Amino acid sequence: MKKELLIAASLLLPFCLSAQITLTSSNAPSLAVCQANDTANTTEVTGTLPDLSPKTNATWDLTSLVDSYAYLNIKAAASSSAFPSAKFTIRAYYPFSALQYWFLKMNAVTPGGIMSYGEEIERQALPIGMLTGDPGDSLVFPQQNIVYSPARTELKYPCTMSTNWTSPSSHSTAFELTIAAYALNKTPGERRSKFTPKYTAVG
Repeated sequence: MKKELLIAASLLLPFCLSAQITLTSSNAPSLAVCQANDTANTTEVTGTLPDLSPKTNATWDLTSLVDSYAYLNIKAAASSSAFPSAKFTIRAYYPFSALQYWFLKMNAVTPGGIMSYGEEIERQALPIGMLTGDPGDSLVFPQQNIVYSPARTELKYPCTMSTNWTSPSSHSTAFELTIAAYALNKTPGERRSKFTPKYTAVG
């Protein structure tokens, strides 16, 4: 009997060790989930973090930490002729100095992964007198559709532990700057951004 159990255990062991979830466009996440708002809690570290190094089927005890506040992730179905492949949007913010502007990231769930095609920005005028000393100075982001070139792969399918990918892209954001001290009056400018993110699935 012991011999039979030992043989059965040795046969099952390779299957247990190789068991790993693989994400694809058919099992997670669905387009409906990506189009619906969700809420996450940010965590305020009030104790010592446990060892969070990647492990197969690991669990971590985070009861020593305290949730500080809830963060609402605003998402919706995409409807933009500038981004015909986009299926859902994520509202995001770009902070700089003491300022920020908001935009909609245009995304889709595809057989190859979750893709991000660009940003849709509504016109936003930001007063910058606190930075320049003149209350009439401003920074204006006109309405614009910013295309990522090429589109970014936010999550690659199939994806499992140790999956790696890079997704370099570039884009430009237009703005208008008014600073009386420098004789700038709605002077057009452009911020050029290049990203070369490297992703690794760790669990």
